[in-house]
Amino acid sequence: MEIGKRYDVVFTTGRYEIEYENGVKCIKKTPKSYRVERVDGTTRLIGQDSIMELKEVVGHTIPKGLYAAKKAGIRPPIPKPKAKKGAKWIEAELKDSSLKPLKGFGNGITKVAFKCPQGHVFKISGYSLVKFPFCPVCEPERFDAYTLRRVEVCE
Repeated sequence: MEIGKRYDVVFTTGRYEIEYENGVKCIKKTPKSYRVERVDGTTRLIGQDSIMELKEVVGHTIPKGLYAAKKAGIRPPIPKPKAKKGAKWIEAELKDSSLKPLKGFGNGITKVAFKCPQGHVFKISGYSLVKFPFCPVCEPERFDAYTLRRVEVCE
């Protein structure tokens, strides 16, 4: 590498890691490494013995274009968040179940009181009940220990 020229560099950073730096300018040369400057102004050290491929970039069109895009603030659009699974989803999942809520299905996280056909009343989150659609008093063996500890049995 020559100081002041721009290069596309392929080099190794570890045993199985390969990195690419495009349009970097060599700003300092030492016996074992090169100090290069990226388009955004940050610098990086590249070992001379780690360079796998080196190609000189003729002209400054690529870095100027990248710098102009960065300066203009062009970014990819932000994706819309996924729809939340709330009361309607829980109601649809539990429609075939014999468990009925006492006051609505809640938002899935808060504990809601449910009643089984044998008359047991218990509080559990909607998500947990969708995962385990059984009465924790009648069938505790069907629940995992973590969920069963969080069930509140009401008398």
